[in-house]
Amino acid sequence: WKELPTIKVDFNACSQNNRLLLWSDKLIGLSREALGGDINIQSIRPDSLNLLYTKTKGIEMPIVVDAEISVAGGYVCYKPILCDYSSVMLYSVGNVSVSKLLTEPIILTNISETQSIKTKIITPANTRAIPDSVTVTIPIEPLIWKTADVKISVINVPDGYNLKVYPGTVNIKYLAPMSEYNNQSEISAIVDYVQLNNALSKLPISVVNIPEYIDREQMIVNVDSVECLLDLTSNP
Repeated sequence: WKELPTIKVDFNACSQNNRLLLWSDKLIGLSREALGGDINIQSIRPDSLNLLYTKTKGIEMPIVVDAEISVAGGYVCYKPILCDYSSVMLYSVGNVSVSKLLTEPIILTNISETQSIKTKIITPANTRAIPDSVTVTIPIEPLIWKTADVKISVINVPDGYNLKVYPGTVNIKYLAPMSEYNNQSEISAIVDYVQLNNALSKLPISVVNIPEYIDREQMIVNVDSVECLLDLTSNP
């Protein structure tokens, strides 16, 4: 054939109850018309068609990525997982009882580089999503050791008193995602006057305002307490 043959279907004659039906004899007859009346059809596949259709408008549905991910040591999935579509149009025969659509499960283990995966969208029976698949990008980046000298702040000092601490700064070492390496951290170090014991001249250091991407268990602080000197600046 010079051109790809086309089967022409009379929609009104072949549709009923939200279905387009073409049984074997009808499909063979239409195929013979498209190919030429003198041909002999040995087989046809599929041998029939039973297709749902709807006249109702599509409903915009948000997409939720179903992903279970574990990364290799020294790496992190820090930035949000991306999907090339935040929502799709869902067409249905009958009422729709869902408020969102899930992707097929994505399970990745021990990964050390960014992954882009095309996955199907799971839809209820008698529905169709357009598009019916999405591309999910899982950003993976290495963790890098970073150090910071942080000034120690004193809190809850009564009026009229001045509490000096030595050393005045603490060195903190931690693992940061590569994308955060050049950003200024908001980590703070504090000592609390309320914890001052007359029998001791030291106060424990508390590290606060730790970003979510920092693993506390891997964070290294060079000192855990500071020497204290309490001065009376005026009559309390």
